[in-house]
Amino acid sequence: MALRVEEIHGKDSGILFCPKRVLYHGTSHYQEILVIETEDYGRVLLLDGLVMTTERDEFFYHEALVHPAMQHHPSPRTVLIIGGGDGGALREVLRYREVERAVVVEIDPEVVRVAKEFFPQMASSFEDPRVDLLFEDAARYVEEGAERFDVAIMDTSDPVGPAEVFYREAFFSSLTGVLRPDGVVGIQAESPIFHMEEVRSLYGFVRKGFGTTRAYVAPVPTYPGGLWMFLLAGVGGMAPFRNRVPEGLRFYNGEIHGALFRLPSFLDKALKALD
Repeated sequence: MALRVEEIHGKDSGILFCPKRVLYHGTSHYQEILVIETEDYGRVLLLDGLVMTTERDEFFYHEALVHPAMQHHPSPRTVLIIGGGDGGALREVLRYREVERAVVVEIDPEVVRVAKEFFPQMASSFEDPRVDLLFEDAARYVEEGAERFDVAIMDTSDPVGPAEVFYREAFFSSLTGVLRPDGVVGIQAESPIFHMEEVRSLYGFVRKGFGTTRAYVAPVPTYPGGLWMFLLAGVGGMAPFRNRVPEGLRFYNGEIHGALFRLPSFLDKALKALD
């Protein structure tokens, strides 16, 4: 019988992989980690049975998550990445030459180890001398607020297990404290198709904590619904889009930037109902 790996998205639907082989399967102190090799998507990383990244479509997610925040800060020299153990968000941050220091706070060292072995196109970014990789609780790190950053990127997994704390109002109240007055944060905000209640709740928390909040969407084919939600928030106001996009990107560009913020009508209506 052919090997099958399934992720259930709704009551009776999801995504199915029939991988050529399993490259890694283990359990860390925090979660189950699985890496499979597929014909259509290349290597796929799953945490607790949920797709985190694939070789074929990771660029949609990582470019959409990182570049709007970097483009709405006038000079992003210091960047905090919350989660991001696969290195994809960090790779995008480091495309900016003005970045002097990037701090990645990832709770699970095993995710980073596995990523370095099986996803070097992303995880090689950890070798950059500008990077400090900390294996600790990012919620506690933010709460303690020992350092200030220009930009924060929330590359967290779904709101279950170790990532659940990042979807609470208290966390976003603390997050403003680690950003400078012109600081900006980019947030992955779940599926507007399958997780609308979580989207609305998260949007409300961010709006309470930040002076400016904007929602946007981008396609991520292997994520639930194929359409993914993001939030861009500024501590106070937000600098204009500076349109200094790095070369070599595969999805994001200056022209698509504005289109990302033009929400589908159903989503625009749902968020406006919170006003």
